[in-house]
Amino acid sequence: MKGAASIRFTVGALAFAPEVLPHPSWNIMEPMLKAGSAAKVIGHFISADGQDMKRAAVVLSGSGLYFAHVLLTEDAGASRRFLMALAGHFIPGLWEQAVQARLDKLGKVGGLNGMDDLQARLRQLNHEEGNRLLVQARSCLDGAQNFRSQRRYGDALAKAEEALALTRRAYVVSSPSRSGELRGVWIHSAYGIADWGWDKTVKVLADQGFNAIFPNMLWGYVADYPSEVLPVHPQVATAGDQIQLCLDACRKYGLEMHVWKVNWNMGGHTPEELRQQMVAAGRTQMTNDGKETRYLAPHIQENFDLEVAAMLEVARKYPVDGIHFDYIRYPGADADFSPSAREAFEAVLGRVVPEWPKDCMSGGALRREYNTWRSNNISRLVETVYREAKKIRPDVMVSAAVFPNWDSAPHSIAQQSDEWVAKGWLDFICPMNYTVSNTALERDLRRQLASVGQRMPLYAGLGSFLHEDAALTTEQIQLSRRLGAAGVICFQHSRGFAENFLPDLGSGPTSQATGKLLPHRWPAIRFTRVGVAAGAERDYVEVGERVEWRVAPAAGVGLAHGVTVALANDGEHSEEPVTVRMRGRELHCSFTPARAGAFQVELSDKQWGLFARSPALAVLSADELAERRLQEGPPVFRGEGGLRVGVWHHDAYGAAIILAALNAEGGFDAAPLYNLKAASLQACQVVILPQPRSKGEQFRGEEYKLLLRDYVSGGGRLLVTHALVGIRGYPNAFPELVAAALEPALPGAEWRLKGRHPATVGLGPETFKSTFGDRIVMTPGAMGRVIAEAPGGEAVMVVGQVGKGRYAACGLGLAIGPKDKDCELSAAERTLLLSTLRWLGERAPMPRDK
Repeated sequence: MKGAASIRFTVGALAFAPEVLPHPSWNIMEPMLKAGSAAKVIGHFISADGQDMKRAAVVLSGSGLYFAHVLLTEDAGASRRFLMALAGHFIPGLWEQAVQARLDKLGKVGGLNGMDDLQARLRQLNHEEGNRLLVQARSCLDGAQNFRSQRRYGDALAKAEEALALTRRAYVVSSPSRSGELRGVWIHSAYGIADWGWDKTVKVLADQGFNAIFPNMLWGYVADYPSEVLPVHPQVATAGDQIQLCLDACRKYGLEMHVWKVNWNMGGHTPEELRQQMVAAGRTQMTNDGKETRYLAPHIQENFDLEVAAMLEVARKYPVDGIHFDYIRYPGADADFSPSAREAFEAVLGRVVPEWPKDCMSGGALRREYNTWRSNNISRLVETVYREAKKIRPDVMVSAAVFPNWDSAPHSIAQQSDEWVAKGWLDFICPMNYTVSNTALERDLRRQLASVGQRMPLYAGLGSFLHEDAALTTEQIQLSRRLGAAGVICFQHSRGFAENFLPDLGSGPTSQATGKLLPHRWPAIRFTRVGVAAGAERDYVEVGERVEWRVAPAAGVGLAHGVTVALANDGEHSEEPVTVRMRGRELHCSFTPARAGAFQVELSDKQWGLFARSPALAVLSADELAERRLQEGPPVFRGEGGLRVGVWHHDAYGAAIILAALNAEGGFDAAPLYNLKAASLQACQVVILPQPRSKGEQFRGEEYKLLLRDYVSGGGRLLVTHALVGIRGYPNAFPELVAAALEPALPGAEWRLKGRHPATVGLGPETFKSTFGDRIVMTPGAMGRVIAEAPGGEAVMVVGQVGKGRYAACGLGLAIGPKDKDCELSAAERTLLLSTLRWLGERAPMPRDK
């Protein structure tokens, strides 16, 4: 609905509902109440200037609530408050729980454990604004407790929310800033924030310390500027050249502008008649079940040429700072299976595909070759655009927004981020690490940074649109700095982000000027640790251990004697001393850390400010060092009897639940397994390898297959779960037991036994439900025995013997719940797990203790 900006609620109609809910609805289904209905309209749409549009938005009755559109998250806090008000209206007992939940969170932010920790932090920093906010928060806390004692839960919740917001703001505004980093935003709208225009949209960023913007100016088949390559969106005729308008604002306020191109995907922004032209011309992708997509097919030369020409046109016509790939991938593992894709692949393969599309689908006989072909189609665009853009303008930056999981993306969407980094086809890379979990962010960033090394800057993409407030964004900014990211990009810039996040960020983590050069324009300088062999496993030092970096500039780059060398620890300036010596063209910087943390060496001078920063080096405390050394060795068992089971524990799906379940059960001595060294496997009578969330590269390749075969054939016992049975690029090490594992996964959770087997003792003939929503189907090999199947007869668990050992491939997602989160095993899965382990462990040789 044109013009709708928010919903205004009738005062008192829904307790605790926000007075106004920001909600730019564009397609509503307005309710019409029957005469005499007891239902009431409690919210109306209003325009951006607050005028009532006389259109019903929310209707409440005794049995439910009707909302005239899908609930948006333009303002996540207001949307959450509306939902709480709705739930509390119908289930009054939730109010007291909600109040206590808010109070329990007070001060628990940024690794702090409560209000006392927050107060100690603010006193140590002597932060005036933070202390003022904390005083206000304590006053609100008193009010919340007072209202709760009077059973005025709506008022208590309001005060508790206010106290929580104040403590989180105190954390944000007291968080340190730093120089020498990119602070960017993505914005999908090619026209800036609605009703603001580009000048204001850019100015609010500059005012709060941001220095780069990535505006989405062109899609697969439409542009929001006067393009000579792509069809021009009709809105440009009245709104003007959006690249030029944004660029003018960026130059005015000092931001870099990197034009964001949605590759291949025509999306909803492309007018329907243009999309249909491409469909009719046979230039779009299809899924393996014959459905059309909105994606152009990368193998078609006309589409490839269109992508190249569109991106190069931007670099040629506009003095923008960079061009930025997005959707530089296939839409999923199930595309492209169009007739033209078959023809093109068969031409490369040199023969006819016997069973199309089955042979090329995940798990098919030609899937590996087909996915290589798909990957090459994507990668050649990255290579070509980079090479040709540098011919046009050597200073233009070429970058890409990529999926966070670099292990699975090559096998699902044919996105080879590792390859693009290794071959230097980008100037910087931006993984879209959108999550509310700092644990997940750390896992992904560590893997990404290890892959990138010093080849180029990595800017961590943060999903601020998912974050409750600026406090979580601040936590993730600080975490990204500590791990060694060269900056962050928030998704996305909107009115809600500008009004609810930017002011707090600009008072804390982005308050300091970043300097004259952003990391992607720093001179080429290589940091090497002295006394550490290339590829050495030990990537850490301990407190008190001397560290020396050799700093070598590239040819043509000089290090003047006026260079200042300093240390940063966990992303913040450190006062620990550094000894600096000049040796020819190189600097040697040494220090002895007195405390734990992630240390980096920083170089600056008067002309450019900060211009180089070393990789982050982990300095471990005594306790951390002991834990790390344990992880580098075999599992440590209790030694009190019971079957010794090692459970892969390096961030694997369901691993913690499985380990706890075994140690709660008699007869098992279970311990975490942190590495795949042969000696570590040999220390276990049984090994469980749940599907990994990270470090998946360890589970791919010939070396891994040989390791497992040697272990099992020599008498070891092995259980693998879900994708590790042999899909998504994970190899199947035992083809005599599992001939093939099939992709895509079979939707649904039901499974049942097939016949009787010692591994299924304790289970009956009924149908069971897995905790996870799909199952991996397998074709048994000549020596494999199917012991569990889906209701349609598809094999989901296969077991058998190899040499002196035993192997079980379980296609169920044990201890994985909705949204891929760990959950408790179902009763049937617990029985299946325990019985399988007992069968695997029969007569298993006992490893010798060293």
